[in-house]
Amino acid sequence: QKDIVSNLELVKDIIAFANNGVFVSYIIIGVSDDGNHFVSVDNKSLIGTKGDDNIQRLIRDYIFPIPKVSLESHVYKDHDKTYNLSIIIIGPNPKQCFRFAKDGIDYSKKLCFKKNEVWIRRNATSDLATPEEIIKLFSKKVATEKRTDVQGTDYLRDYDDKYDLLVTNDLKKISKILY
Repeated sequence: QKDIVSNLELVKDIIAFANNGVFVSYIIIGVSDDGNHFVSVDNKSLIGTKGDDNIQRLIRDYIFPIPKVSLESHVYKDHDKTYNLSIIIIGPNPKQCFRFAKDGIDYSKKLCFKKNEVWIRRNATSDLATPEEIIKLFSKKVATEKRTDVQGTDYLRDYDDKYDLLVTNDLKKISKILY
């Protein structure tokens, strides 16, 4: 991930999570590909204010309409190791149909995403939406069910001095699941 702007897979996943509507979703950067342990984020384009600026630019360039997304950096300590983690927070977004704003092609990764493609989450994967699912996204109905995240924490509601503690506690719980 040397150049976040070329990461079309990340754009696809952000679109899919943004189409969750009133739910808040998280992408944690700093977990190994196999999901078994934490790895420190060394890519400066994904850390701090610069990281959030890069995410905002990526969203502005590739997603329409523009969803509510932010990036936060955290330091997580597990025993004697310290990890830099970045968390992309997506939503809550109004009930809309988020989609690619333009074609995205990355020849080196053999990726091609077309303008107006709509992606949604199905369990643990991002999938291309069917026409029926796109119609539902455009409908005026708003989901009223309450979503519980992995740990059931509503970070936005608890946004005060407890926020870092909540994130740290949830990362500890996730690490127990991973190990």
